[in-house]
Amino acid sequence: MLKKSVLLLFVVFLVFSIVSCDNGQVIHPKKEVNIMATLGTLPTLYAGLIALDSPLTTYMWYSRGDTFSGTESMPDKIKLSKNIGSDFSVKIQDEFVDIIHEELSKNPNVFFNLFCDDLRVQFAITVMDKAGLDENQYSVTLLSDGTGSYDLFSSRYYSSETGFTNYLEDYNSWLDAKSNPSGVSVSATTQLKNSMYPFATKYKKDQHEYNYFLQWPEALQSQNTDIELIMQESLLHKNGIVKMTPQTLFDNLSESNKLLFQSMVGLGGESKVEYDGYFKSEKPALIISGTSIGGEGSKDDFERVVNEILGDYNSYNVFFKPHPRFDPNNPSDAEYDYLTDKKDFLETNEITILKAMMPMESLLFIYSDVKIGGYSSSLYMSAKKEQLEFFIVNNIDELSDPLPFLYAQGLFGAVKTYDKTK
Repeated sequence: MLKKSVLLLFVVFLVFSIVSCDNGQVIHPKKEVNIMATLGTLPTLYAGLIALDSPLTTYMWYSRGDTFSGTESMPDKIKLSKNIGSDFSVKIQDEFVDIIHEELSKNPNVFFNLFCDDLRVQFAITVMDKAGLDENQYSVTLLSDGTGSYDLFSSRYYSSETGFTNYLEDYNSWLDAKSNPSGVSVSATTQLKNSMYPFATKYKKDQHEYNYFLQWPEALQSQNTDIELIMQESLLHKNGIVKMTPQTLFDNLSESNKLLFQSMVGLGGESKVEYDGYFKSEKPALIISGTSIGGEGSKDDFERVVNEILGDYNSYNVFFKPHPRFDPNNPSDAEYDYLTDKKDFLETNEITILKAMMPMESLLFIYSDVKIGGYSSSLYMSAKKEQLEFFIVNNIDELSDPLPFLYAQGLFGAVKTYDKTK
C-alpha cells in the first residue's frame, strides 16, 4: 500500500512539474498537428498515406471528393474538412485559419506541418501567413502533382541560357508574394507555381526549410550548370527535394493500416468482393487508362485504338479507368454527348468502366498482377515494369515528362505503343 502511495505521489509531482513552473505559469508541452490541402489525385494520395501513418492529428481537405470514397473507415485522428469535394476558396482558407487559432488557444506551442500540392505552393501564404504564424511555427511539404511537376521544371529550367535567369525570377516572385500576401489569390489557381522549385531547393542558406516529395527527382534534368548544382545540393540536404513514392509510403504502412487504406480508397467491404472478382479471377486483367477528351484525340481514334487492343488482348478481362474529370458514368453537360457515346462503345465491347475518382495507383498497389496501358498519365510513374504493357502515343517523346526519361532509363522494359492518331 505504501509503495502505491509513493508511486502515486511521484506521478502527481511529475505531471505538476511538466505543466507548471516556479512563477505559476502553465508550461505547455510541444505538440505537432498536420494540415493537408490538396487538389490533384496524386497529391491527395500522398496526403492520405502520410496521414494514415502519422500518429499526429491531421486536418484534411481535398478537392476530388471521391479520391477517398470510404471516409467512414478513416481513423479518428484524421479530421475531414466540411468542404471536401469543393474547390479551394476563402471559406476553406478561413476554416483552416480557425483550426490553427483553436489549436493555438489550447496550446501556444503547437507546431503545424502543412502538406499541399506543389502547383499550389501559395497555400503556404494563404493559409499559414493568413493565420499569423511565424515561420518557426510551421513547416511545409510540397507533394508532387505528377507529370505537371516535371513539365514545369523542363519548361523553366532546362535551357542553358535561360534556366538560372528563370530560377531567380521565380525566387523573387515568391519573395514579392510573401511581402504582399494580399496580392495572392485565395483560390485553386496555380498563381505561384513557378516558385515551387526555388521555394523548395533552399536557394538562400537562411531560407526557411521545406520538403518537396517527388517520385523521380533524378529526372529533373537541366543543361544549366547553376541549376544542376542547386538540384544536387538540394537532394543531398536533409531538407529540400526528397525522393518519395506513394508505393514506399504504402509499403511502410502496418498491415492494419494497409487494410484501412484499402477501405479509404473504396476497395473495402462489398467493393473488395467486387474488385477481387475483377482482378483475382482465372483470366488475367488489363486496365486501359484514359485521359482528357482532348488527350484521347477524336472519337474515331479512341474506338480504333481500343479495338486494336482488344484484338491483341482477347484472352483478358479488359477494364477502362477514366480520367477523374471525364467520367462516362457521370458526364458533365459540356461533354455529355462524347462521354455517353464512349460509355455505349465500352459497354458494347464488354469493357467494365472503373470508378473515375479512385486513385489508380492504389489499384496497382493492391492488385499487383494487373496489367495496365494507356494514354500519358502520372500514374505510370507508379507502375512496375511487369505491370506496364503499352502506351497509346504516336511517339514516346510525346509523353509528358518524366515518362520519356524513365523509358530511356529502361524502367518501363519492352513496352509497346499504339498510335494515338492515324
